[in-house]
Amino acid sequence: MRTTDRRSIWYDVGWPLLAGLVGALGLILAYLGIGLVGTVVAFALMELTVAPTAWSLMTEAGRPGRPAILEVAPACALVTVVAIGLVDGLELWALPLMALVALTSPLLLEQRRRAWVRRYGSDRAEMRREFDEIVAHGFGSDRTDRPGT
Repeated sequence: MRTTDRRSIWYDVGWPLLAGLVGALGLILAYLGIGLVGTVVAFALMELTVAPTAWSLMTEAGRPGRPAILEVAPACALVTVVAIGLVDGLELWALPLMALVALTSPLLLEQRRRAWVRRYGSDRAEMRREFDEIVAHGFGSDRTDRPGT
């Protein structure tokens, strides 16, 4: 079993370049389609929508909430504005382009996905232990509110 991270020219150079070009194209098309104010308002509204939800989910999972505000919410807002621009400018051709970026993402690699889950998600074994503790505490044999007791 190898513990070293294999480097790939696609994931180190190609994919970031592709994602950056598609993102820039989407932002430019959003600006041309809905204007500067519309683009900024769409970005701000998406960030204000996603940030509280991401904060709640991450803190509930026992993770710090700061990445929800500084990383997750801006990323979701940017993806939304880029998608609006691409769909407005390229119409049906936007879907294969967005699918190409998503399906070639480094997050689809197992090791990168696990690192992402460790940062933003929760450990499955830890979650299972916590769930078992909750169930054992809530439905244990010491409950006196059962019918007939």
